[in-house]
Amino acid sequence: MERRSRLSLLMIILLLLLSACDMSRDAQHDLEHPDEKLITEKLVIWWDEGIPHRLFAAEALEQRFANTRFEYHPFKPPPPQGLIPPNYMAPNLLEMMRSEPSPDLIVFDTRFLSLMIEAEYLDPIPDMYGLEIDYDIITEFRSIAPDLTLYALPLGRVAEGLFYNKAIFDEMRVPYPKDGMTWVEIMELAAALKSDRYKSIGIAVYDSLVSQLSLRLHDSGEERVDEDSEQWKRLMWILNTMKDFQEHHGVNDFLMSSFSVGDTAMVIGPVSGGKEFRPGLLSYESNLRLYDVDWDIVTFPVFDDGQRLQPASQMMGIGIPSRSENKEDAYKVMRYLLSHEAQLDNSRKGLISLRSDAEGFREEFGSSSLLAGKSVSSFFSESPRGVRDPVFEFVFYTNRALKSNVSPAATIFRQHTAKLMNEREQFVEEMRSKF
Repeated sequence: MERRSRLSLLMIILLLLLSACDMSRDAQHDLEHPDEKLITEKLVIWWDEGIPHRLFAAEALEQRFANTRFEYHPFKPPPPQGLIPPNYMAPNLLEMMRSEPSPDLIVFDTRFLSLMIEAEYLDPIPDMYGLEIDYDIITEFRSIAPDLTLYALPLGRVAEGLFYNKAIFDEMRVPYPKDGMTWVEIMELAAALKSDRYKSIGIAVYDSLVSQLSLRLHDSGEERVDEDSEQWKRLMWILNTMKDFQEHHGVNDFLMSSFSVGDTAMVIGPVSGGKEFRPGLLSYESNLRLYDVDWDIVTFPVFDDGQRLQPASQMMGIGIPSRSENKEDAYKVMRYLLSHEAQLDNSRKGLISLRSDAEGFREEFGSSSLLAGKSVSSFFSESPRGVRDPVFEFVFYTNRALKSNVSPAATIFRQHTAKLMNEREQFVEEMRSKF
């Protein structure tokens, strides 16, 4: 009798364990395969064109949620209006936040995450949604909020590197760049390539370059930059050196468009981005194929300062506005965009996944895009990364200021950054008053 009781107890324990395993599998299944139907017939998404929705979401979402119409509202920087934008509202994302009805979901450059948290624009995200994301990334996102609450998740990291035209290097008999080269070495290559026929070098991402220096571009207490620091001197050396190359061919020519038609030897920038600002290589795929440009990739150059930091990551976040009218459906869509299936597909198209299992995507990274057959391993450097100064929330202003050869950069930051910070504070107060 006692033996039978023990066996019965053992069977109950086993059944409970199996039930728990099934529940765990069901929970995992729910995370990876959300319901195929949404309640709403239309879901509005605001989407940063730095990673176009047409490439990284539209088709997949339409197939997964066929009963719902997705309405995308892309936000872009305004057309250039001289060196200094008129005010902090220059990125039209902020003007949209201020004046337009709330979207159901928003995909944005995470340098705006601090602003959105302060403006109480985003809903807190339940912890369970971050369980499959890289732990360090989740910790980083939490650290942005004063209460360590999670307000966004990473849709992906934009790959950045140095792209070079093999044919120009061959014609000029200059050795190809290699992974791990310093800015000094790259500028020496650019000098060796200088000619009336080709442009030597272009930099599309000065914000990434400066992040390697851990440089504070504005001290809120003193309202100045430290022009005597070694970091600032390194930056000034690059800006002055680039000015020489820019004057040789004209500052506006040094973007991906020139590289894509075979006229530039090297360009340093992102794989994905809009054409108006921070131009990305994938935007010029048709040119590269039409002109049959023979190109490849090496790592982003580093400063030979003992740290050799890679740039701060440019991460695209996904969040749900607190005034979203379809939050239940928005969470389903967000969950799908972060699923193994969707993230693998995005990796094949050239967006670096930040899931905890993303290591398994590397062999297929870029396989269905312009990157197929290129040295994409250069995008996955294990070197530590720098930190982007908070001033680069004013990304349109800062990049224009750094690449300008009109005025000294320190003067520009000293004169205008305090004004922009004041306008930012007013914007946050205005947004909070809406709730």
